[in-house]
Amino acid sequence: ADAVNYLLSKKHYLEDKYSKEKLVRNHLERELRKVTSKIQNLQGLIERGTKEEEYNKFGKLLLTNLSSIKNRISSIIVEDIISGGEKIKIDLNPSLSPQKNVEYYFDKSRSEKIAFAKKIAFAKHLQLFENAKEDYKRLKKLENSLSEIDSIKELDELMKTLRIKQPLESNAKEDLSAKFKQYLIEGKYKVYVGKDSKSNDLLTTRFAKQNDYWFHVRGSSGSHCVLRVENIKEPIPKNILKKTAAIAAFHSKSKTAGVVPVAYTFKKYVVKKKGDPSGTVRLLREDVLLVKPEIPAGCEYVIDE
Repeated sequence: ADAVNYLLSKKHYLEDKYSKEKLVRNHLERELRKVTSKIQNLQGLIERGTKEEEYNKFGKLLLTNLSSIKNRISSIIVEDIISGGEKIKIDLNPSLSPQKNVEYYFDKSRSEKIAFAKKIAFAKHLQLFENAKEDYKRLKKLENSLSEIDSIKELDELMKTLRIKQPLESNAKEDLSAKFKQYLIEGKYKVYVGKDSKSNDLLTTRFAKQNDYWFHVRGSSGSHCVLRVENIKEPIPKNILKKTAAIAAFHSKSKTAGVVPVAYTFKKYVVKKKGDPSGTVRLLREDVLLVKPEIPAGCEYVIDE
């Protein structure tokens, strides 16, 4: 009897230890992915800086060559009189007039200036970058030392340090947001993107709220895209809608096109009938935005968890 009790006690001990080790390891892996993504984003910001001057130059060059811009052309090659006289190619929106194309680049230049001004100073970016690298080293060290922990007491202390709570099965809720690609625009607006037809259905029918904005490229297959509306009393700026539409266009088979029409509406006007194929929905009403497929400035990719 004593031997049986010992074996049962040992079995329970090992199961508890394995369960806690798994929780800690999964937590560390998630945190490492987050920090890695943060390092990449900060490195990109440090290297990229701002395109304010480039867009401003494009606007000035187009204005100088306004009479040479024909309607419905997608690009023009002009002499770069601002930076040395070399030939330079400038992309155009064929659906806009020559004057509107000029205004587009001046608007982009102003947007870049505003977006960059809202971010913390360059020195702070560098400090955040160094902090993120230190976080990565610390997490990696904990991950490597996990296999050396022998007692549940040590695991409990590590879980307390990392603020990991052991979930109760009955209360555990599935985090659907982890099933989609996620972006953050201007540090405030959350955007969720389906990964495939099954994920699109889940995003639209179960995750999206009635007053969230829903986006999908017109005339082509692509991901469903949802812009979360946290406060229905606060209007979403038009430039945020355009940036979300650009993300939707980027995650479609039209991502290499110059300009793409993207349908958008509130989720409450998106319906799925019984028997509709996976990823297929119907819109009761919609508006359309013409955008360039891209991950726009001021948009940060949030790593999948």
